[in-house]
Amino acid sequence: MNIQDLEKFLVIAEVENLQVAADKLDSSPSALSKSLKRLENSLNSPLFDRVGKNIQINPAGELLRIKAAQMVAHAKQTKAEFAGLATTGQYRIVGPSILQFKWATVISKGIMATYPNARLAFDSMFEQEALDKVVNGNAELGLVTTAIASKIPDDLHRIALGTVTMQVAASRTHSLIKDRNTNKVTVSLKELLPHAFATPSVSPYCGEPRGIGCDGWQNQVYPRKLQIVVNDYSILTKLVRAGLVLAYLPDYWLREWDLINIEVSDCPYHCVENLLLVSWQKELLTLIE
Repeated sequence: MNIQDLEKFLVIAEVENLQVAADKLDSSPSALSKSLKRLENSLNSPLFDRVGKNIQINPAGELLRIKAAQMVAHAKQTKAEFAGLATTGQYRIVGPSILQFKWATVISKGIMATYPNARLAFDSMFEQEALDKVVNGNAELGLVTTAIASKIPDDLHRIALGTVTMQVAASRTHSLIKDRNTNKVTVSLKELLPHAFATPSVSPYCGEPRGIGCDGWQNQVYPRKLQIVVNDYSILTKLVRAGLVLAYLPDYWLREWDLINIEVSDCPYHCVENLLLVSWQKELLTLIE
């Protein structure tokens, strides 16, 4: 059993298709088949069930998947440590785009400060898929919230990355803000709730279709006027900046797009998400802390 075969196995296990895996690895199905056969012979166990022309990972393959991810991660980290500044290692970072918007810069600075020649690839996906990618060895770092902390394997390394506080956002041209030369405005619920909001219908973190208004605001307690539904936050932000609607957005989003924070004087609730960065490579996490 060698690391190269384990790396190929992880890609095959991810897609369960030799041709697709070969395309991702710039290899051929026959070469991957030989690699997989070597691995199965060394373990004296088949790792996939052959169903016609397709393959499906079996219980033995699932068992190896976690162990292989750890072994490959350890090998990559060891190689990086010995290569030092000359390393051109590749690191795949996965997580919801709404979180990568802020923390991609933090993560990049942390890694590149030690490994200036490293190659980074950021892929956007919802947090459960991101966690699965890291656990199964298909990504080096994953951004998730503590909402799925119970699903993180005990031996998977993690660090607290920070928090996201949701805030009511408006443009400087919105009727609630006009003629107020400030970055924060305080209003009452009575003043706020008649105004139109733009909201997603899919959670920006977990990707679940939770219905209109699933941005963290407690609509059951403080019902808003939900006029525009949009799941693309770039479009949502343009609508807010145009002064057409309000939105409930991450605090850093307001700062980035020069939006006004509307504090609600008689609303005691604030939606706060706690973030984690997970990896099999403990040393990699220390670069981000």
